[in-house]
Amino acid sequence: MDQARNDMRTTEAADMRTGVKPVASNVLPWSAVAVVLFGAIWFGLMSCGGYAWHKTMFYGVAFAVVGAALLLPSNSLNSLRRKAVFFCALVCGYYVVEAAAAPFYLSLPGSATEYFGLFRISLERGPCG
Repeated sequence: MDQARNDMRTTEAADMRTGVKPVASNVLPWSAVAVVLFGAIWFGLMSCGGYAWHKTMFYGVAFAVVGAALLLPSNSLNSLRRKAVFFCALVCGYYVVEAAAAPFYLSLPGSATEYFGLFRISLERGPCG
């Protein structure tokens, strides 16, 4: 019981020093992950033959959410190094998830070999390659 009380006091003291609430401060980084993940899946599955403004709108929303996550204070992104790694992980993760979803456009791949072949092509050329 005393350990739990000490942990709570330590957390409260950290909040008072930084002025950042633990739950609210991590909402923007997780929102950025969700937006980028959703966009990657969507454009991996639906980008061939879609409307051009969809991608432009996604880039605008992703830029705003990721920018807010990087610029506003947070407990998880509290150093420049963490912010740089987070940004690189989002960009690389977007292309990997998009390429992972692209082989499912129109139909399921026939085998794992076909899937990984389509994944490689999608990673090299984009989802419509």
